[in-house]
Amino acid sequence: MRVSSSQERIKYLLEYYHITATEFSRKTGITKQAVCNYMSGRRLPRQDQIDKIARAYDVDPAWIMGYDVNMKPSPVRETEDKAYYSSSETAEAAQEIFNNDDMRVLFDAARDSRPEDLRMAADLLRRLKATNPAG
Repeated sequence: MRVSSSQERIKYLLEYYHITATEFSRKTGITKQAVCNYMSGRRLPRQDQIDKIARAYDVDPAWIMGYDVNMKPSPVRETEDKAYYSSSETAEAAQEIFNNDDMRVLFDAARDSRPEDLRMAADLLRRLKATNPAG
């Protein structure tokens, strides 16, 4: 689904997670009235509220604002407590795959993989696509 405004994207999050404005409000700490105002287009979220939504739902703040970026942030980002990937080398290999639309599905499954295994899987996919004229 392609959505373009913060109003549409907040609505999309509610639909995607099958939640109500009340549940969205509880998780983000933004009042239900403000959430309803965003969804109706009466108000736009402030930057601090966009950041709360992004943290609560692990989405890119630029996506919430309507920019043409991936909904989810890069898998290589650091969280408060630890890195998502087990090593920086694995994170780098995953980032290369994540940046390739055809191979993005691999990055999430590869979190604990060795970087050389991750690169080998990406190479295998490239070779399979090269031998498949329809792919």
